Amino acid sequence: MAIEETLRNILFEKFNVKDFSITESIESDLGLDSLDQVELIMSIEDTYDLEIPDDDVMQLKNMKDWKATVGNKRS
Repeated sequence: MAIEETLRNILFEKFNVKDFSITESIESDLGLDSLDQVELIMSIEDTYDLEIPDDDVMQLKNMKDWKATVGNKRS
């Protein structure tokens, strides 16, 4: 399964978020608060069996950023 599709599935299954652009802000456009974002991070890390440093996480503002980061960590 492609990274973007997997990320969309996580957002839908965990937060019922669908039909969004990958450039929309996770916080302001998708409405995920800080606790939701922690849950999202943990789900992505678990799904891909990787760890993303907190400093890197702070720079991830949308799904496009997450897609690139996951792709880089997996290669």
